[in-house]
Amino acid sequence: FHKCPEMMKVAAVALVDDQVMGFIQVVLHGMPCEIHTVEKDEAYVYMIAVDPDARGMGIGSKLLEWADDIGRQRGCETISLDVLGGNKAIGLYERRGYVAKPASCLSLPAMFLFVSCFVGLRIRPSGSPPYWNYGKDIFMVKKL
Repeated sequence: FHKCPEMMKVAAVALVDDQVMGFIQVVLHGMPCEIHTVEKDEAYVYMIAVDPDARGMGIGSKLLEWADDIGRQRGCETISLDVLGGNKAIGLYERRGYVAKPASCLSLPAMFLFVSCFVGLRIRPSGSPPYWNYGKDIFMVKKL
């Protein structure tokens, strides 16, 4: 927050009985963000977290609703986020209107080369579940 005090105005916590049970950080155009280039008409959910003991209580939905309101107040047309494949929160994001954007045709070969060279190919034993999306970054967008 030292580099951009304005970011404190687009961050929120969820309290239950005076205990912090959730947190969200939104980033707007012009704010520092090392993982996504935020467009002028976009709000980006940089971070969202809910305490495991508080999951299923609607806290994530309330935090996302708050982020939607911030985006609308700031004149944004869309709100977006990144999530790792296999994360159970994907269902929440989809229920809240987020849609996964397909990866660009250039990023898939680059990812294949990276994985092949640095991680190595893994042969999936028959009968094991497919892990195609597990750990893969999924970019999701919602219109405001």
